[in-house]
This record gives sequence, C-alpha cells and structure tokens, in this order.
Amino acid sequence: MAVQSAQIPVEDEEDLDSAYGGDDTKSETYTLQSRFREYIYENGRRYNSYQAGKYWGPNDIPFQESLDISHHLFCLTLDGDLFIAPIGPQPQRVLDLGTGTGIWAIDFADQYPSASVIGNDLSPIQPSFVPPNLEFEVDDFELEWTYRKESFDFIHARALYGSVSDHRALYRQVIDHLKPGGWFENTEIGVVPYSDDGTIQGTTLEHWGELSLTAGDRFGKTLRIVDQTEELMRTAGFINVTYKSCPVVRIRPDELHFKSTDAFFDIYNAKNRWDKDAALYHSFGEDESSFGYVSHREAKERRDVLSKIFSVKAVEGAQNIILMKVNKLCDALTRQYTSGRPANLLLAFRCVTMDVITYLCFGQSGDAVENPDFHDPLIEAMHNSTALAPVFFHFKIIRKLIMGMPPDMAKKLAPETAGLINMQQLLKGQIDGHVNDPETLEALPHKTTIYHVLLDPNSHKSRGPASAKSLYEESQALMFGGGDTTANVIMIGSFYLLKRPVLVNKLKEELKEYWPELGPGKEPNLSVLEKMPFLNAIIKESLRIGPGIVSGLPRIVPAGGAIIGGKMVAAGTVVSSSSWFVHHDAAIFPEPDIFKPERWQSEQAKELDKYLVPFSKGTRMCLGFNLGWAELRMIFAHTYRKFDLDPRAEHLPWRDVFGPYYRKPNLTVWMKPVEE
Repeated sequence: MAVQSAQIPVEDEEDLDSAYGGDDTKSETYTLQSRFREYIYENGRRYNSYQAGKYWGPNDIPFQESLDISHHLFCLTLDGDLFIAPIGPQPQRVLDLGTGTGIWAIDFADQYPSASVIGNDLSPIQPSFVPPNLEFEVDDFELEWTYRKESFDFIHARALYGSVSDHRALYRQVIDHLKPGGWFENTEIGVVPYSDDGTIQGTTLEHWGELSLTAGDRFGKTLRIVDQTEELMRTAGFINVTYKSCPVVRIRPDELHFKSTDAFFDIYNAKNRWDKDAALYHSFGEDESSFGYVSHREAKERRDVLSKIFSVKAVEGAQNIILMKVNKLCDALTRQYTSGRPANLLLAFRCVTMDVITYLCFGQSGDAVENPDFHDPLIEAMHNSTALAPVFFHFKIIRKLIMGMPPDMAKKLAPETAGLINMQQLLKGQIDGHVNDPETLEALPHKTTIYHVLLDPNSHKSRGPASAKSLYEESQALMFGGGDTTANVIMIGSFYLLKRPVLVNKLKEELKEYWPELGPGKEPNLSVLEKMPFLNAIIKESLRIGPGIVSGLPRIVPAGGAIIGGKMVAAGTVVSSSSWFVHHDAAIFPEPDIFKPERWQSEQAKELDKYLVPFSKGTRMCLGFNLGWAELRMIFAHTYRKFDLDPRAEHLPWRDVFGPYYRKPNLTVWMKPVEE
C-alpha cells in the first residue's frame, strides 16, 4: 500500500468561504432518490445505474462488506488513523472522493464534528443515518465539479485504482478546489500480487496480475496508479508531496511481519530472550529439538549441549571428514563428465552436505554422492516434502494424518517420499538401540555424534539425557537444516558466478595462488581458505543474494511490550521479519539484486559484515553456522579449482515455502575436470 499526501502552495489572498458554486457547470449533483437505486444486474451481481459501466466493481452487499473490511485494514496499517496528512485540528470543509459505503467519511465526521464533510460516489449505497455534519452525494468526480473552487481544506481519496480514466485531469480539479495550504491524500493499493523475494515470478498468480493490468488498460482506467501517484501529484503542482509505504503487515490478528532492517535487529539480537511461536515451529514435527523448542530456556539448554559438536574447535577437528566427503563429490562429478552427462548441482551439492551432516551427527551416512546422476532417494524425498511445509502449517490435521501413518502405507500413498521414510526408520532403529544400550555408542566411528552428547547425563543441567523421541526429532531438524541450506547457497553462487566469466577467472586465479598443485594431500586446510579474500567475498555475496529462510521466524513479544521498527508493540504479539529484507535493503547494499562480490572488498566491507545475517542473529541463530562456513569454503574451493563449469543458466525458479523450494529446471552444468 502507498499513501500520498500533498499540499498546494499558499497564495497571498484571503481564504474563500465554503459555498457551492453556480449550476452552470457540465455535471449535475443528484440527491439520493429512488431512481438511482434502480440498479443493473449482471451475472448475479448488482451494479450502479448512474454512469453505468464507469466503475469496474459491483455495489451489492458482499462488495460493500469487502469495502468495510478494507477500511478496517487501512486503519490498522495507519496505526489506527484515518489519514496521515497534517491538516490541523479544525478543518472546515472536507471532501471524500469515491466514498463507497461512506465509512471513512462517517468516521471522519465523528472525529471532527465542526467540519462540513461531503462524500460522493456513483452508487447511493451509503447509510441514511449519519452524523449531522456529513452529506452524501451521487456524483461522477471525473466530470467538472460543482463545488466552488478553493473551498476545501482537505480532499481524501482511497483505492481509486481502475476508477479514473485521466488522473492528471482529476488532480487538476483537486488542486483547483483546495484552499491555499490545503491537503490532498490519495491512498492506493498495488493490485498485482508482489513478493520481495521474487517467488511469484513465473507463477499463475503473476500471470493473473498481468492479465488484470492489461484488462485495466483496455478498460481505459489504469490499475497501475500505485506506482504513478507521486509523479502525477508533482506534475499537477502540489508541493510537500510525501510518499509513505507501509513496512509492517498484519498477517494474522495477533501477528505482525516487519520489513525494515531496524525491525529485524530489534527482534533478533543477543539481548532478547523471546519465545518462539508454536503455530509455526510445531508444524514441522520437531517439537523437542533445538529448532522446535518454543521456550527460550529449553532451547538454550539443548543448544549448550549441542554446541560441543558445532563449535569452531569441533569443526576444525572435523575438517578431514568434510574433506573426505568433498573429495567423493569431486570423484562423482568427474565420473559424471566422463560418462557424457551434465551434473544437476541442486542434487549434487545437497548430496555432499547430507553426507557430511549425517556422518558428523549420526556416525554414518548413505554416501548420497555415489548415486547415479545424484538421484539419491533421501535427497529427492526431502526436496518433495519441503513443498508441503505450508500445507502442514495451515492444515495441522493433514500433518498429523500423514505423520501418523504406518510407514508401509505412507510409502504406498506417496512413493516419492519413500527415501525419507526409510531414513527415518533407520534413524529410529539406531536411536532405540543407543537409548536401550548406551554401550553401542562405542561402535560408532567417532565420539562427537549427537548421541554421545545428548545421552551423556553429565551434559544436562535441569533434565536427564534426551528421550528417544527428542533424539529422533533433533536428527530430523539437523538433517533438514544441514542438508539443504548450505547446498542451496553454493548452487545460487554458482548460478550468478557463471553469468560473469570474469569473476570465475578471478576466483580461479586466486585458488591457483593459494592451491598451486592438485593431488591427494595437496588440498589447503580451512585456515588457508579463510585467508582467501575473493573466495570469501563470493561466499558472502552468495549468502546475501540467495534465499535462506525466506519466511519470518516468529517470536512472541514478552511482558512489557517492545519497540520494533520505531513502533510500540504490545506484549503477546507474534512478530517476525526476514533476512531477505536486510540483504536486499538498497540503503545498505546498493543495487541489491546484482551479484557483486567486490562489495565485500571495498572500504565499507567491515561495516557491511554486521548486515550479513543468513544464519539469523541472537541467541537462537542457526546452530551450525561454523560448520556451514567450513562447507561453503571447502566445496566452493574444490568445485572451482578442480573443474571448469559450463553452460550458464538463464533462470533458477523457486518459491517461498518457509525456505526456498526450487522448481525445475534446476541448475544443470557440465563439470569438466581441470587438466594440469
């Protein structure tokens, strides 16, 4: 929604009185007579008879109810106000153009009983009992007005999209009829569905929006006015034109979603100890995990235990495991090329990150990279199930039914999820074995699995070792969190890199400088990769421009309320924001939609670092961010040091389902091994 307030210049002459002009003008103003209630009926809907066909919408009861609901939403968006223009405490004459049901005019007249308020519209659908200082008229505001010029202190218009054939002419009439120093406010809505994260692109919803715009153009009354209002006002001669878009959206009665960068850091920071909102976090079936615990206290205790696995020291100690898995990926990519097939990088990178997380956390992995064309059943099943996240959130009963099915029945009903179900059954068997007999942990290849730390009674403060149910749900959270997100970043970075060969060449030159000779045992360790400036700049830009967790991570405002984005928010309100808004804030990252790794090598790079928040911020940020950085550095380095990649993809379609769900075609690339 966009709100435009504008003022006309004050001239050195006395204000004119508020009187009607003569009756020698081109349009006529009618009182509410019965003949104007002889409506037109088409396709089961009722339309205005006066100036029939000039307005696109009906005027029946369902449409009137939608107008009144819209009025309530407008007021919520404006923090309970009817307008934002600084009109002063005692406006004398006020005009509401296209008043609809008259609800705005009624509320205004009640708020300013000394003002004379007029609301006009093509349809006489306003109530009969109104404040004494309010009058409704049936009139066409596109014809020449009957009001005396320079007679209004304030003219208000709202949601006129598709109603005006010539906005310039309308605005000229507005400016002619405002008193010097008077105000005009026009609030408009973009009728085309829009998403900051770009997920609507290429969808049926986007196509519907384009058809709507085309229909408005053919109708001769544009639906594009929300993007044109400011310039049209300036052209008409208004001064002090103020444009305000609303960075806060109420997405449920008790939930606010914030867009501004300031709001993001007000919600997610190291000082806050806010609980999560169960409505979202309990829709994943991971209630008793570090991700799913809604209580900050419970989550902190679990995180304190798991931090032993994901600390900087632990990740440094595990780099040989990461290297082993990455080398297996490179071997598989080489086989893919020599067999004459390109590689699907969405699947390839997810296979290697899944192999890493499962081996580190569970002491075993399925060697997903060994599957032909990287079609690992687990990876593909997890990808398919990701698309169900919105269904599980909005329809809890469906989630309970699916998750409560016997495994064999679930696989028959949804064969594409068989890989995930098989892995879940394997984990459940493994977990039951360890819980019933902790000595079985000795058989695992290393002693830093989640089983070692979560079943250790000395690791916990206020509770005993984790239950089998909690271990299983933790394993699910770690698989989805560690298997998808890092791999997506590498694919996104490759997508943009391959569009700019000069960047690829620069990266390869740096890799050769720090890693001059290929071969077993010649690979640089993590401490060397951390020192490579351009490699790390590319990783940071990939993290910034790509979608991580796109949807908001809802938190509950504690007792006493909180100031978020400059707004006081009441206790108990669910609030959220998204790292996408921070990463695409043009005030921080100029040209935010352009892949520019060089921005991280500029003089402002250190300042930018605090705005790079792909792992979120605060006490509940992503637990595995150290592991994620290690994987990103090692996989990027090995991919571009050992292979020449071709071709370049034009599109990488995805949509927001909490995280990104990548639709086909995926990024498919020929991976030619480097010959030295």
